[in-house]
Amino acid sequence: MRLLAIISILFLSISTLHAQDESLDSLLLKKLKLKDLLFKEIDTNFIETYDLFTIKVSAQNRFNTVGLFDRNLNSRIRYVPDLGVTLGLGAANSWLALEVNTQFGIEQNEISSANYTDIQFRFFTSKHYMRMRYQYYLGYRLDFNSGNNDIEIQNSKIRGDIRTLQFGIQYLYLINYNKFSIKAPFALNERQKRSAGSFVAGSDLLIYSMNADSSIVPYEIEQQRPSTWNDFNALHAALISFNFGYMHSFVVKKRFFFTSGIIPGIGIKNGDYRQAESETITNYLLLRGTSMNSLGYNGDRFAICLQFDVSLNYLPLEPNLTSNIIEGRSSLYFAYRI
Repeated sequence: MRLLAIISILFLSISTLHAQDESLDSLLLKKLKLKDLLFKEIDTNFIETYDLFTIKVSAQNRFNTVGLFDRNLNSRIRYVPDLGVTLGLGAANSWLALEVNTQFGIEQNEISSANYTDIQFRFFTSKHYMRMRYQYYLGYRLDFNSGNNDIEIQNSKIRGDIRTLQFGIQYLYLINYNKFSIKAPFALNERQKRSAGSFVAGSDLLIYSMNADSSIVPYEIEQQRPSTWNDFNALHAALISFNFGYMHSFVVKKRFFFTSGIIPGIGIKNGDYRQAESETITNYLLLRGTSMNSLGYNGDRFAICLQFDVSLNYLPLEPNLTSNIIEGRSSLYFAYRI
């Protein structure tokens, strides 16, 4: 009986140790799967990965427009917010890069009642790119007027009552991630050693709302040239698109680079807009285009670059009326590796 008891104790101890080993193996396996999801082996003939920790600072000039196109008049108007320069911070290791941007910075003051909240996140891995943004803008000014040049606009250029709210998620997957690095020109924690490119595929989700106390079409235009867009003062829409495009990095003298990407997309939308009364959007087709560009120098310890990103959503509302939502930024980045 004593021998059986000793054997039983030994068996239970071995079983417990085996279960702990399995638990450790399971945790290690999950960690490896997560890293494999975010990071894949790359061709070192094309991409150099820095093991150093990378920190980034940026100065940015953002734009976020509200636009209408009236086919009856062949006329366009576009409003932009009263923005200045904003600041951003970023950090990266060898397999994951994160960037956070806020509205903190140097603002303009043409619109006394202006209020802006703009928070954006960008995530980079070897084969995935994701951007999330929350933007609330109050206060716009008339920036572009086409087809109505003979009409003098005096009192409708500054619109402190126009407000927009956007929540967006953009995702891209790199097909040729082992030779083309999206982190090298945009996250600056890798270096593209030789020119290469990649097709990219992904999707985009946008929740959009625009409201104004009165028609966003200048009063002088509505009085002299009434048409489809009269009394337009609100737009609410949910948009989803599927995108496919191409990005390419050109490398000059090993350290200088120029990267450009064109990513068109097509999707659907749903929502309504308000003129004299609320109207349901009748055309559900959505056309979208994104361009991502970067030009700079990438050294062993530091990197500097200019980036320009822009996204256009083309929203037909009815046969003769279209809304354009354009947002993006131009940025100056400086990165240092420690």
